[in-house]
Amino acid sequence: MKPVIIEEEPITILELKQDLAKLKKRLGELDYRANKAESYVEKVLKLKKSQHDELKKRLTEANISRLKPKHIAMIINLLPRSVEQLKAYMHDATLKDSDLKKIVDIVKSVVGD
Repeated sequence: MKPVIIEEEPITILELKQDLAKLKKRLGELDYRANKAESYVEKVLKLKKSQHDELKKRLTEANISRLKPKHIAMIINLLPRSVEQLKAYMHDATLKDSDLKKIVDIVKSVVGD
């Protein structure tokens, strides 16, 4: 039987780590793919929970009209430190330069340079 997708929601790497921990607690151990994902998460996770939550809150409250949840998750995962980096990541959203600068400034203020 093929699984049915009920809802699709972008998540950050930290949220994936938390979901995998819940799954591991419930099942006792993870399958091969989940173990690979857990290993990857441990290697690439750059933020503490407090930084993650603050960054997500500030990006959401920035009221940038074309910034969608998928973009917020991507920004939190990649942590762009320049407008040029952000432009490369945001190929599917048209944002004003002032909005791009605002996003980069938020990332730098929460995470540092």
